[in-house]
Amino acid sequence: TISHELGIDDMGTYAHAFGLGVSTGIELVETVGNMSNAANHADYTGTTWRIGDTLQAGIGQSDSIFSPLQIAEYCATVANSGYRHSASILKAIRSYDYSEVLYERETEVLSIIQSDDWNWDAVHEGMHQVLHDWSVNAANAEWWVDCAWDVAGKTGTAQKGEKITNDGIFMCYAPFDDPEVAIAVVVERGGSAAYVLCQFSFFMLFSLLLTWGRQTSIGVVLMLILLTVDYHQLLDVKWGKSFRRALATGIHFFLIYAVLLVLVSIAVIILAYFRGNIEM
Repeated sequence: TISHELGIDDMGTYAHAFGLGVSTGIELVETVGNMSNAANHADYTGTTWRIGDTLQAGIGQSDSIFSPLQIAEYCATVANSGYRHSASILKAIRSYDYSEVLYERETEVLSIIQSDDWNWDAVHEGMHQVLHDWSVNAANAEWWVDCAWDVAGKTGTAQKGEKITNDGIFMCYAPFDDPEVAIAVVVERGGSAAYVLCQFSFFMLFSLLLTWGRQTSIGVVLMLILLTVDYHQLLDVKWGKSFRRALATGIHFFLIYAVLLVLVSIAVIILAYFRGNIEM
């Protein structure tokens, strides 16, 4: 296999270059996780490293522990054909009245993975077909065919062990030809859940499109709803929780955010009135 020929040391070097098991560069405290390696394997398992562990690491298992942000940065690196940019919560610092830009953050490249263009093209096309190939992924394609952006993505499953429901993972980037956004979705105990994760990411992108399309309040509210609904109730029927309870949860939070939206809108109108921007 490729992982056996590459070896765990070189595999770790490439994983770190993609942002897995290392800092994302964000200005917050973060846990960097771990890319499987022989040096600290005993700390996790109490056993010595074997060739089977290398094969497990090659498919993302063994001792590998990655955060959703690392997966998103990894996805963005693939989308950028090997250029890994630092994650950040800061775009710019402005004066109190927004009239002056005091500081504007510059793009920071943390690492570059060198490879021929045809290699990147093959990976990009493969991720595109995951969401658009009707012959093998009709359930995914049915959701993404009407998306305003052309999206590429990949589903995944983090196996937890015997008698433990797996975690569902999905990552995607868009637009396909000129990437601007990378998203990673992790649903604990969600199973493989590729279909539901695709729906979740679809609505996240829809929220971003609304936000960037000057309908900020609607986009933010929709994003908050998506981040709050308990998807465990939808994904794992073995837990014995009904779909009606999950639906009620979604409706409950929708009403809360709808009320908050109205209150925020009223506050904005009042503030604009007192500033003289509008007339009653």
